[in-house]
Amino acid sequence: MNNPLVTIGIPVYNVEKFIIKSLRSVLCQDYNNIEILIVYDKSDDNSLHLAKSTLKDSRFPFSVIMNKKENKGLGNARNVILDNYSGDYLFFLDSDDYLESLSISQFVEEAIINDADVVVGSHRSVDDSNKVLEQFQFSQKQILDNQSLKNHIYVENNFYPVYAWNKLYKRSFLKSHNLRYIHNDVEDALFSFQLIEKAKKIVLIPNISLNYLVREDSLTRSSFKFSRAEIFISIRDFIYDFYKNNPSLYSNCCKVDTFFMTYVMIFRDAYKSELINKKQKDLLYKLALRTPKYNLSFFMETLISKKYKMILMLIVKVLPYKFNLFMIKLYHFTKSIS
Repeated sequence: MNNPLVTIGIPVYNVEKFIIKSLRSVLCQDYNNIEILIVYDKSDDNSLHLAKSTLKDSRFPFSVIMNKKENKGLGNARNVILDNYSGDYLFFLDSDDYLESLSISQFVEEAIINDADVVVGSHRSVDDSNKVLEQFQFSQKQILDNQSLKNHIYVENNFYPVYAWNKLYKRSFLKSHNLRYIHNDVEDALFSFQLIEKAKKIVLIPNISLNYLVREDSLTRSSFKFSRAEIFISIRDFIYDFYKNNPSLYSNCCKVDTFFMTYVMIFRDAYKSELINKKQKDLLYKLALRTPKYNLSFFMETLISKKYKMILMLIVKVLPYKFNLFMIKLYHFTKSIS
């Protein structure tokens, strides 16, 4: 394929302040074979009108799917995109982020040259005034097979963004593995896990291709609810179960990372949340302290790779529940007076 069609899938919901800039960044791409697919969740603002107005003279074909399903949210919207895109490749773009002008052509070039299932770009985070807050960048271009990718992420602890956006996915890869979103919140976690598990070849490129807008009112910064905490528990349990019969160093390391992620989200965010009652918190605390089974033959290698995460997991495993909870309360108390 010399000029493959790229679908840019964009979920739209309550983004009237940002949608014009996001869409214009697509229209300004130097790549010429793009289709734009918008999935619109009914909003309280003027997002849909602004999107259509911006695209009315678009040089790229576009379509809008009105999402009428009860179960709305980012995960559901991306599943609608997965069911309806036409491209040889798919690129997810959140409607408050924006692309650099050469992004899609760079992604496509790497995908074709390397026959890659997925190409992953680097990105920067910005605020409302376009001030750069932080850069998340690969140090160099890397072409990884599946085993190398897992070692790169789980064992070597290298940077790898788990987000769905800023990645170019080959259609045949997505379709052959039927990759889907399971959750509407924290939706990228399991999608990314399955991608890492299935991809035969993945390319990481250092080019900054996307600007990620950090918003105070974004979903990722919303108040922590019991339902969100339950999702973190379910993600952890899914990964524990997935790797239960996989005696490898990377699976050990992945399970330690997953334990740590859940531990932090429950004992940092759920602990402080006013939206979760005491009974619910007690349940979450007990669930969060569940440690994975791991292969002892990789114990030292896992400890070397994961260090403090592994040590924390061992402490949690050995100490009784009440003492674990006491240590958490002590930690929050010292933070409150410092």
